[in-house]
Amino acid sequence: MNIPKAYKSLSPYNMLFTLTDISDRFETFLKNWFDKADLLEPFYNLYFGILYNPPTNPRPRFLSLIQAVESFHRRKFGGQYLKKEDYNKIYEVLTKAIPDDVVCDLKERLKEYLKYGNEFSLRKRLKGIFKEYQEILNKFIENQNAFIELVINTRNYLTHHDEELRESAANSKEITSLTERLKMLAEICLLTELEFSSEEIKGFFLRKNIFT
Repeated sequence: MNIPKAYKSLSPYNMLFTLTDISDRFETFLKNWFDKADLLEPFYNLYFGILYNPPTNPRPRFLSLIQAVESFHRRKFGGQYLKKEDYNKIYEVLTKAIPDDVVCDLKERLKEYLKYGNEFSLRKRLKGIFKEYQEILNKFIENQNAFIELVINTRNYLTHHDEELRESAANSKEITSLTERLKMLAEICLLTELEFSSEEIKGFFLRKNIFT
C-alpha cells in the first residue's frame, strides 16, 4: 500500500501509543501484524486509506470506516446463518419461485439480493463486535443499541438516499462524532488483534480523553 509523505509533524498526543509504550514487546506486535496481514488485508487497506488520505467530507470517511469494521468482522468471525450447501438449496427454491412474468432486470436484481441473503446483516455484525469487545466498549459507548441503530440508519441513508431515513440518520453535526466513535471501534479491533490487553487499550483512549 502506498503511504504518502506526511507534511504535518506528529506529536505523541496525536498517537494512540508510542514506541515507549511497546518497546519491551515490539517484536511481538510486529510479528502479530505480519501474521494477520493476509487475514486482515481488506481491513488494513480501508482503515489506513482514510488515516493517511482523510477525505474532507465526513460522509465518505464514515462509509469507509463502516466498510472496514464490517470487513474485519467478516474476515475474523465469518458470518453466515447456514452452511453454504444448505443455503444453496434455499436459494434455488427462492429463485425458482420468482414469477416468470417478472421483468428481467428485476428478476436479476432479486437473484443478486438473494445470493447474499445468507450473509450476516450489519446490525448482527456490530452486535457481535460489541459482545466480543464489551469489556473495552462499555467504557466509551454507554447506549450501544442506540449507537448501532444510528450507525445503520446513517449508512442506509448515505448509501440509498432514502428521504424516509433522513430524520433517523445522523445530521451534519452528529456525523463527525459518530465517525470518531467508528474509528475507535476499528482501532479496538486492530489493537486486540495485535494482542494488546483490554486494560492497555482502555488506557490508550483514556489518555487522549476520548469520549469520557
